[in-house]
Amino acid sequence: MQIRKEQFVLLNTLDVIGLLAWRSLGPQPSRSVRATGEPPAFVEHSAPDPARVAPAVRGTTPELARELFAAPRDTRPLPPLEFQPPPSVALPGLRPPTLPGPAPARYGKLLRAALPALDAPDLFATEAVGEALGGAAADAPANLPLAQRIASFKRVYDWVRTNDFKFGQIVNKDRFNLQRRPNEPILFVEYVPERGAPLIAGAAPVPYEQKTVNEFGFADTVPNQIEIRRAAFGDTLAAAEYDSALAFADWCVEKRHEAPRALGVAEEVYRRAAAVITTDPMPRLGLARCYEAGFEFEKAFQEYRALLGATNNNQRVLARLAELEARFRLFDAARAHLEEAARGGRTDWQVQFAYGHFLATRGEYTAAIEHLRLANQFEPSAAEGKRDRARLRVELASALLADGNTTEALEWVDKALQADPADARAQAAQLALVALGALPAPSTTTPPDDPGTFELLLARGSTSCARATRRARPRPRTCSSRLHRSIRCAPRSRCARSRGWPRRPTTPSRRCTTSSRRWRTTRSIPGRCTRRAASPPRATTSTARRTHSRARSSSNWTSATRWWRWASCSTAAASTWRLNATSSARCCSNPSAPTCSHYAA
Repeated sequence: MQIRKEQFVLLNTLDVIGLLAWRSLGPQPSRSVRATGEPPAFVEHSAPDPARVAPAVRGTTPELARELFAAPRDTRPLPPLEFQPPPSVALPGLRPPTLPGPAPARYGKLLRAALPALDAPDLFATEAVGEALGGAAADAPANLPLAQRIASFKRVYDWVRTNDFKFGQIVNKDRFNLQRRPNEPILFVEYVPERGAPLIAGAAPVPYEQKTVNEFGFADTVPNQIEIRRAAFGDTLAAAEYDSALAFADWCVEKRHEAPRALGVAEEVYRRAAAVITTDPMPRLGLARCYEAGFEFEKAFQEYRALLGATNNNQRVLARLAELEARFRLFDAARAHLEEAARGGRTDWQVQFAYGHFLATRGEYTAAIEHLRLANQFEPSAAEGKRDRARLRVELASALLADGNTTEALEWVDKALQADPADARAQAAQLALVALGALPAPSTTTPPDDPGTFELLLARGSTSCARATRRARPRPRTCSSRLHRSIRCAPRSRCARSRGWPRRPTTPSRRCTTSSRRWRTTRSIPGRCTRRAASPPRATTSTARRTHSRARSSSNWTSATRWWRWASCSTAAASTWRLNATSSARCCSNPSAPTCSHYAA
């Protein structure tokens, strides 16, 4: 039977597959393990010295030095250049801005300055300073005169005066109306004013009949002032007291942080004034202001809206409502109300002031200045309106200063100080102009009523920083005088080092100082010598030359100085200094001259 190719290929394939399966499934032959030998020995190779290939510092290897204009060669290349930083100008800084002060857009124009570093080693040393201040404050009352001590005690304690002053506390009920009850005795608890404690602890009040007391009073504090002025109005408010009552209520709102009952008294007075004249919106505006100061904003909004309906959109009411809306960042509504109020109240300074202040806070200084000028044009002219006049002028000066117009701002600050010299904001604006360089130095002003206002304290600090900056920079005149002095003393010091001086200090600087002092003295001699009787009747150049020759030929310092003075006295004014310059040049060109340091000018 003949075998086909397909069958042959199939048989061979099966044989190969079977052989492979037998080898994989059968017993595996054992492999022989090679024996481990000794580890190779570590051979240490020395690292190359990087100094042989690194570029050497210029001037340290004299063997690489070559001639300056010789061409470089492969064996001696040019040494690498040392790094030289490029020249740079110190960047200027900005002085701290003042309040009032320029707008941020004007900082570069008005506040740019080179600010040096200021050393303040004792900046946080508060313990020693506090102890020193505390000790000085404790010893101050005992060192004051009697009148000042009594005045200081009156500011703290109630007092009565019979034969002498007694300080303590009046404890009567409704004590602020004691003057209206002359038959009621004064119940007084005496204190030791230096210690602030009762004279007899636990003792009952001592009654003093008012007819036996020369005078009495209460401690000069803000709460007592409020109660005394409130009691002065009585139970019913008269129409003649209307304006004074409104001014007193406004003052109570300003002093609300110093007396707990200030807002309550102000609200009471406003309500009483509103009952006197019902058509005037000012008492109700003051009442709404009391609500704002007491953080009762819902009542303030209700009061303003009620006033708008009752007064047919009064301009001042619109302005006050806009100020409250701006406080709550409702700027669109506030601007609309202020524009409506400004159109109807062009001659009302309160409306124009409110609109100008709003625009200044929004950064629109050009429009703010226009409305503030109108407000100052129609400012109050009454004597009691001096604070309002000062406030209007300071606000306009602040807007001008923020816009960069320091010249006109200075004029309005002066006008504000003329209206009220004790105004704290006006003094702060003046100090701000000093810090900006518009004024050379602060003028002496009356101490303000409230020296602790934020604006005044910030202005004082900015002015101090500006003064420190200017003092840290040397003045050009001082620099030029120092340079001139050093140049003038340089040839004398060289001559002094080249020539020994008998019986004179050996320090060149002292020699230079001595010679310059004598040189200045010698320059002033000719004017004095010509007025003396012993001076030559006729000064000639030949006489001066002979005396100069004797001075140069003299080997003694004293005789040379004497001949030098006679030469100066014998020389005419025009030829004296030419001859002096010639002698100085000859002297410094000849170091062996005995008086070369004296002649060098």
